[in-house]
Amino acid sequence: MYSKAEGEVSKEPGSEEVGDISGITKKPWGSEELVYLGEYAVKILRIDEDKRTSLHYHKEKIETIFVHSGTLIVEINEGAYDLGPGKNVHISPPDWHRLRAFGGDLVLFEVSTPHLTDVFRVRDDYGRKD
Repeated sequence: MYSKAEGEVSKEPGSEEVGDISGITKKPWGSEELVYLGEYAVKILRIDEDKRTSLHYHKEKIETIFVHSGTLIVEINEGAYDLGPGKNVHISPPDWHRLRAFGGDLVLFEVSTPHLTDVFRVRDDYGRKD
């Protein structure tokens, strides 16, 4: 296992061999671990208590988020929903969305299409740009 800076991508589909990989990316809201990349991508997202991701959208990436532990507040377009362990949400382009840990740390599993760099930030609490 190794750490890398935010925005550094381990593998893009077609650029090299895909499969089981391990890499943790530190984020201002917690961390993201890419554990598999092939026809789909699997990540473990850890969001620190009361932190949230940027409000963003994707042009191609389709993702399903599963709550492993903690409480997720997910904003999708104009709505907000709270989900606990065992629940999931499906997000399709071009829905604007943001994930937030509520009342404690949050662990999520993200299964998505392998479009790792398909992220367009709308608003960000940490001053990051695309």
